[in-house]
Amino acid sequence: MKKLTILTVLIFLFTACNKIIDDALDDGLYEYTAFDSEGVHIVEGTFSIVFSDSISITGEWDFVAIGDPENIGPQIGEGQLIGTMEGNDFYAGLNPDMDDNNVNFVGVVDGDKISGVWIYSGYAGVLNSGPFTAEK
Repeated sequence: MKKLTILTVLIFLFTACNKIIDDALDDGLYEYTAFDSEGVHIVEGTFSIVFSDSISITGEWDFVAIGDPENIGPQIGEGQLIGTMEGNDFYAGLNPDMDDNNVNFVGVVDGDKISGVWIYSGYAGVLNSGPFTAEK
């Protein structure tokens, strides 16, 4: 939990230092594609984004595995998403009710597209990660 808190604080500090852009995401449905660290397509699906205020987002996700990927954490199935978007920086968590065994997104918004890294973490720290894209 401490490492996740530190990661969250670092992301917010990074966000505060970045220039805010006018081209922000809209509420809506996004097509999600995740890859492993070697670029192999491992997960796909959709997630929704709803802004609850100027930076806070909520939503739902529904993802399926492609093939038989290992050690990708709880990003298969469906659930709730919470996070923030400030300027072009995007941060979201797929497992808001868990202290351990989490999948988080850290990304950058470019128009209707988000690209970044999914991070599977637990009490031991980062357990796996890889790139992702999401497009409206």
